[in-house]
Amino acid sequence: MLPMTPELERFYQHWLNGGIPSACRPHFYNLSHLHHTVFLMHTPLKERLIPPPRSDVSQYVEACRNVLLGWFEETEGLWNMVARALPQNAVGTKLTHFRDLIEHAYFTDAMKCESTKEDRKHHKAHTDRCVYDEFERLLSHSTLFVAVGGEAWDTIRKLVGPLSFVPWNNYQHLSTELATSHRPNLTDVHGVLFKNASTGKFVIPVAFPGGQTNPLRNSYVEYLKDGLAAFSHAAG
Repeated sequence: MLPMTPELERFYQHWLNGGIPSACRPHFYNLSHLHHTVFLMHTPLKERLIPPPRSDVSQYVEACRNVLLGWFEETEGLWNMVARALPQNAVGTKLTHFRDLIEHAYFTDAMKCESTKEDRKHHKAHTDRCVYDEFERLLSHSTLFVAVGGEAWDTIRKLVGPLSFVPWNNYQHLSTELATSHRPNLTDVHGVLFKNASTGKFVIPVAFPGGQTNPLRNSYVEYLKDGLAAFSHAAG
C-alpha cells in the first residue's frame, strides 16, 4: 500500500485511539484521502471484521481493506463493471478490475459503529462526529460522491448540502418529477446525478447491491452508467 498521508494518519489515530467504545468498529479502507471519487457505504462488512490492535493503524487499515476486497469478490462481476464504468475524469485513470477501485477511489462507511439496532441510537453521536471529521478533509479534495444504500444517501445529503437534479437526456427509468421531489426515494433516483450548485460537488445515489432485486431496475450498473455519463458531461 502507499504510505499514509500525515493528515489522514492523525485522523485515524484520533478515532482509533481516542476512547472509541468497545462496541464500535469503525472501518477505514484507504491510506490517502486525496481522491476525486468517494464511495460512501452503509456498513457492508458488519460483523465480518476482527481488527488488529488499534495502536497499529497500518495493520488496521490493511485488515479493513482485505475484508472489503473479499466482499467485492463475492459479487466480482458487478464490481468489475462498476470499476470499468467509472470515467477517467472521476478517478484519474481507466480502471479494469475491482481491485483497482481501492487504489483510485476512497471508500468509507456512513455507520462508524458496529452495533445492534437496539444500541444504534446510543452510538449515533459518535458516528456523526467521526463522519463529519472525516468528510471535512474529503470535501476539500473530492468531486464525486457515490452513496451506496439508503443510510449513505441520507448521510451524504447532510454532508454535501442542498442537491439539485442534473438533467440528462439518457436516464433510462426516471421522471424529472421523481428526481426533483423534496425527499426522493433511493429506488427512484438510483444512478441519477445530483449537484450542489454552490460547491460543485456531485452525488450519485445507488441502491445497495445484493438482496432483493428491485423491479424498477433491469440492470444495476447500467443505471449507474447513466449518472456517470451525466457526470462526465457536467464536470467537463
